[in-house]
Amino acid sequence: MIVEYLSSLAAAMFILYLAPIGAFSFATSEKIETAAVVKLLMYQLVPELFLDFYVTFIEVLGGLLTLHELYWDPSAGGDPSSKHRANRMGDLFKSLSTKLGVAIAVTGFVLMATLN
Repeated sequence: MIVEYLSSLAAAMFILYLAPIGAFSFATSEKIETAAVVKLLMYQLVPELFLDFYVTFIEVLGGLLTLHELYWDPSAGGDPSSKHRANRMGDLFKSLSTKLGVAIAVTGFVLMATLN
């Protein structure tokens, strides 16, 4: 779910910030209004958030409450007695940090490849 939200936000930011400087070639040369991009982003994210909430609710009612509690527990998967801070952190923080790092690295790579 997080990847879907981040990809929609990243695409909107590319349109808003990279189109004016000519980093990408879109199908039109007209200026894209910020309000239009935000409106399209909301069309994408609001139903997606609603459906994700609904599906999570159904999963909890179906007996997966323990799975969700473990997933969202910040210390789940960590070793509290470890000497290393990274090992004490849970899997949620580690996975979010990794996803964010990869998103930043890929964005940087795309920008380096497309900008003159």
